[in-house]
Amino acid sequence: MNRPPDKDRCLLYLFRHGDARSDGVRRYWGQTDLPLNAAGRRQALTWRERLAGRSFSACYCSDLLRCQQTAQIIVGPDRNDIRTRPALREIHLGEWEGRSMASIRQRHPEAFRQRGLDPGGFRPPGGESFDDLRDRVQPELLDILRQHQGRVLVVAHAGVNRILLARLWDLPMEEIFGIPQELGCLNLIERRGDRMRIRLHNFRPGGPFLEHKEQMECDQS
Repeated sequence: MNRPPDKDRCLLYLFRHGDARSDGVRRYWGQTDLPLNAAGRRQALTWRERLAGRSFSACYCSDLLRCQQTAQIIVGPDRNDIRTRPALREIHLGEWEGRSMASIRQRHPEAFRQRGLDPGGFRPPGGESFDDLRDRVQPELLDILRQHQGRVLVVAHAGVNRILLARLWDLPMEEIFGIPQELGCLNLIERRGDRMRIRLHNFRPGGPFLEHKEQMECDQS
């Protein structure tokens, strides 16, 4: 049901992009520009089916290919106004980009440990820390939430999404890795006036609880 949007309310559909892994190895992809794989396309198509009939007042995504493809599949080929934002790119991992987590743990055990202990301050060689990511990402996402009404779609990355979720939950940066963000998941964030809250978190396509809860939230906007 599409009701006129409340002028003082925004409902942000914040997705993590679909699966883009090229193999089964856990790697630091960061800003490496990968296309969706077959599983990632299926995840996005599932969301397109689940959200059929819902309109978005604006659509944004990271300018990396896996986010652009996820967003386009979700909203359908006829919508051509998706706004790409370089500020929504994943954290840049410098010399660690594309390398397996196992190899970094083995060859650089102290650096691997430091990143886990101090994600806010630790930078891989040539890369960003999570404090750097926060300074880049947080103003962009808060601006999107504040300037729009109705439903807004954003497709970004695990690290990017965690920055906003950590802020709204008032979590320290040391706990950022404890915020689940599975491939293709949805977070639903509501703004009413200046107040913001998380209504759904890390819901995967086809999740058993989503349909009732997400329908209830959407019918109010």
